[in-house]
Amino acid sequence: MAYPPGQTITFPDGNVGFSAPPADNMLVVGVSSSGTDDTLYKFSNVQDIISTLGYGPAVEVAAAVVQAAGGVSVLKTAASTAGVAGSVTKTAIGSSTGTVAVSGTPNDAYDVIVEITSSTTYRYSLDGGKTYTGDRVIPADGGTSLVTNSGLTLTWTDGAGPAIWEDGDTHTFECTAPHYTTSDLSTAFAALDAQIGTDYIELVAFSGSYADASDAATAAGAASTVMSNLEANTYYARGIIDAGSGDTPANVKTSRLTWSDARLLASYGYVTVTTQVPIPGWGSPSLPGVISIAERAATADLSESLGRRRSGSLRGVTAISYDEDRSGQFGDSDKVTTFRSYRGEAGFYVTLDLVAAPTGSDYRLWPSGRVIDRGARVVYSAQGTWTLSSLKAKTDGTRRITDASAARVESAVRSQVGIALIDPVTVEGDRSHVSGLSYNVNRLNDFLNTNTIQSSLAVVGRPAVEQFITQVGFARSL
Repeated sequence: MAYPPGQTITFPDGNVGFSAPPADNMLVVGVSSSGTDDTLYKFSNVQDIISTLGYGPAVEVAAAVVQAAGGVSVLKTAASTAGVAGSVTKTAIGSSTGTVAVSGTPNDAYDVIVEITSSTTYRYSLDGGKTYTGDRVIPADGGTSLVTNSGLTLTWTDGAGPAIWEDGDTHTFECTAPHYTTSDLSTAFAALDAQIGTDYIELVAFSGSYADASDAATAAGAASTVMSNLEANTYYARGIIDAGSGDTPANVKTSRLTWSDARLLASYGYVTVTTQVPIPGWGSPSLPGVISIAERAATADLSESLGRRRSGSLRGVTAISYDEDRSGQFGDSDKVTTFRSYRGEAGFYVTLDLVAAPTGSDYRLWPSGRVIDRGARVVYSAQGTWTLSSLKAKTDGTRRITDASAARVESAVRSQVGIALIDPVTVEGDRSHVSGLSYNVNRLNDFLNTNTIQSSLAVVGRPAVEQFITQVGFARSL
């Protein structure tokens, strides 16, 4: 018995059975030294990535993403383009005669310095001298030593003497990273459908870089096919790919304009970044900028620009190979995403998250596609629950859906779109990833005979501030 007498009113929610889609792990695509080709893996920590996949370009990106976002998926591809170790160049401070040779297949793009520290010891760096190992004992004549977790082996050969190894001598060489071909990419994604299960793909990072802008354009064509196939299978996603960071800006601009895809962001430039997969001598390598863009994209708010200054500088980046603020060789119409500094400030940022969309596209910037993708995903899911539901048609001969039935669908779908796009508090501190939206069912089509509902979702986005125009001067009065 209730005392004093009265009423209790409750507001149950969730009875309809809809739910907003969860945030999904980014899908990193690429090669690694271990694991099974054409296999999809899911990880929640860096150590499991290393234990399963070893080392290489895909591991570097996946480790950065998992540290930032807490989860990542990796689609391991074949590496038909193997990594190659270049020839060794010796720089002697005197007349030493010892030589070092390298063999093996590198797991990544290493800039190797083998430095002699005494007549019996050496150390090495894989990142161009930014990080060194401790001293190690030089093997006897003809002996070998492993370059830990790199895939490389050093062979030591004494010369005629009298000085064989001298403190300060260096033996240097560069390695190219292994990479997938367009065929490797197609094969891997063909195998993805049978493995994906209930997971969903909204973000794809194609790891690795290209020394030639023309090669990058060819790879972008293959990636574009992948993204198109994902969309056809109702995975509404956006991807990040290298634009040819090893080539000149002029060549990249020319090659980039030979292709376009609103679902792909083309990144130009290398970043010197603290790796999440350190090995001896490899602590701050120069890696394709895809790694930093992917890391930022994996944690960015749905409507947040990847270059948003108030979000802070890119994690762990200490240098960039191309600075848009200093060089200024790309323009808005080139639709290439680069990196920049701000004068007088530490840190580095994404310049502007331009997407390689065709001229006139609504998807000029990354967040526009992300918001529409999420809206499409929610509409697809919410509308799908109405499949084979029986709704009423008008009896006046028009054969149109009744206003009441149309309103039922609209109410249900709008609710779910609102949960995904309107209700969330954004990184700006207010609510809604859009300025406004509407979802409507067409009440004019022949519903009775076609059994088809025509609907539309219209969205007004949230523009990012790209420029201030300000006058500063003296005035007679205020």
